[in-house]
Amino acid sequence: MTDLLLKNARIVDGTGNPWYVGDLAVDGDSIAAVGRLGTLEARQVLDVAGRVVAPGFIDIHGHSDYHVLANPQAENKIMQGVTTDIAGNCGFSAVPIRDVWLQEWWVEDPNERFTVVPREKGTEVLKRHGIDLDWSNLAEYYDRIERNGTAVNYGSFVGQAALRLAVTGDYFRIPTDKELEGMKVLLAQAMEQGALGFSTESGTHRGMDFAIEELIELCRVAAAYGGRYACHIRNYGDTLIAAVKEALDVAQQAGIELILSHMMVYGLENSGKAVRALELIEEARARGLSVVADMFPYWFNEALNFSPLLTALLPPWFVAGGDSLVLERLADPQQRSKVKAQLQEGKSSPWYVVEGRAEDEAYGQSPLARDHWEDELVLLTCRGGERYQGQTMGSIARAMGVDPFEAILNLLALDPQARKVFASTNTDDLRTFMAYPGMAFGTDGGLVKAILRPGVPNPMLYASFPHVLGKYVREEGLLTLEDAVRKMTSLPARALGFADRGLLLPGMRADLVVFDPDSVAGVPVYDPAAGRHTPYLNKGIDLVLVNGQVVLDGDTPTGALPGQVLRGTG
Repeated sequence: MTDLLLKNARIVDGTGNPWYVGDLAVDGDSIAAVGRLGTLEARQVLDVAGRVVAPGFIDIHGHSDYHVLANPQAENKIMQGVTTDIAGNCGFSAVPIRDVWLQEWWVEDPNERFTVVPREKGTEVLKRHGIDLDWSNLAEYYDRIERNGTAVNYGSFVGQAALRLAVTGDYFRIPTDKELEGMKVLLAQAMEQGALGFSTESGTHRGMDFAIEELIELCRVAAAYGGRYACHIRNYGDTLIAAVKEALDVAQQAGIELILSHMMVYGLENSGKAVRALELIEEARARGLSVVADMFPYWFNEALNFSPLLTALLPPWFVAGGDSLVLERLADPQQRSKVKAQLQEGKSSPWYVVEGRAEDEAYGQSPLARDHWEDELVLLTCRGGERYQGQTMGSIARAMGVDPFEAILNLLALDPQARKVFASTNTDDLRTFMAYPGMAFGTDGGLVKAILRPGVPNPMLYASFPHVLGKYVREEGLLTLEDAVRKMTSLPARALGFADRGLLLPGMRADLVVFDPDSVAGVPVYDPAAGRHTPYLNKGIDLVLVNGQVVLDGDTPTGALPGQVLRGTG
């Protein structure tokens, strides 16, 4: 007798093969049988006729490095069918940690993001979120997670920024040869302790300067332990093609399997570059390089845990001192005129632009210097300006009867905490990437209980996977149901080296999602009429199991914490 029998399901097994009607039996933490199981007895029998039973979805690109400890229930992930969450991406990871800490996710003041602080201050910050910073290496960190429990399976890469900080205390500076050797030692230790591989910082997030030799050396260490290289490429806009070539070259020289992180084409003027980027990937595959890419299924390029503040577009002198001083400066005609002039010059924001080689890198123009920026910049939240939420800055400016630069200042005068997003990815390029057979999906976000800030939802955190199934499978037919599930399950499982997940086969771990293919859908991208964040509006996700235990029953998380730490082969 098995523990659970799902009867009359549409079996979508993760291979990409056509679905069929059958049954699936779960015994303990594993799949016991799949097919026409007849009179097989089980302690619990559920008739799921008309529903799809698929392997649990794998979020190949997440950022739950600290969230996994602060919110082990992982509501926003399980409510979209995610059963495995992969962190340590984009060069950032929770290990190794020595004397300093990168103040990124857990800061109350957004202006302090990407600030290196002493470990003691990091400890104080994390304690406010119920986290004890009591680890230094991956083994201790994984042990902490296992003691704490988690609703989802969890694995992590080791990031370039974390390695630099642990050795040099400064992630901006290129390490000396001796320091690089120290980074390699720490990476080897992490690989031995179960890291999935090495991830790059790229330069676009935090202004890190590096040469490809550093990447090759570190990738070789990860490759020696069967690890992967998760590469946030240097640039997704003007120099996208050169950035893809560089990533492929690094992986080829290092002899490592490559995952190209959240592929997109940034800037409407770069529309069409997805085709050439994919041609380069296929050319590398023909040379024998193992390459998988991932993407988030939305047409904006900023999300993570909360969308960036509108003040991020302003020069540091104007935002120094907090909201009260920002409001004072906005009320001062002289200072307001000065900051507007800087916005118009397009050089006030440290928007990192890479022009080829590392030694040529420099801080470049603000996104406000881009062509069509007013049609790309979308207002997400603004207390007092709710009627403008979900609109582009161009349309807001027209409604106000001012130019777009003045519109930004007007909105900030209403709410210095107003948030924005750049909707700058061409939708044709998005569909080109999505249709590529080697493209997996990720959320680019962490674990949150709810998105509490008022305004228009940014749904990548909690709707990415049902959004694909609803919009791009059922509504548009861009993907078949079977191929979409393959890209959410067996493709990332293989890319990450997980041999016991991602397929519906006897003996595989019982990570399962049950959903209605006729109604599954994510939240709308923007809904200005809502006037507030309403997370978890996904439809059609009926049941989620992790390692054979139910973690989501309808709309209700069960509170079970059956997730496991998934270690690499090192």
